[in-house]
Amino acid sequence: SNVYHFLDGSPFSATIWSGNVGFHVSVNGRHETSFAYRERLEPWLVDKVRWRGGLSILSVLAKGLPVNEEVELAKDAQRLKAVPIPKNKKPRRLLLLLIGVFSSGNNFARRSAL
Repeated sequence: SNVYHFLDGSPFSATIWSGNVGFHVSVNGRHETSFAYRERLEPWLVDKVRWRGGLSILSVLAKGLPVNEEVELAKDAQRLKAVPIPKNKKPRRLLLLLIGVFSSGNNFARRSAL
């Protein structure tokens, strides 16, 4: 970008995340660069991140790690389903419905249920 984010002694926030075709890097909330995965590298096989140089790390967070598309997730679906709502009877109590969508930008179809 036109703004140089890395000034000596100034803190910044960098985010590295995996997408469908490669890794993406944002600095202070602004997308800076992207690069493709290495040939035959699957995102869920990444188990470490290394950095070099005069960089002092204040904190590292990892969340929303991608999952293998071949993982059999449907086996728990029956156990997680709620009991059906009777169609013929009026509910006698308040019915609460929670709908959530979770995604980290990768494997959205697998992560969009609660």
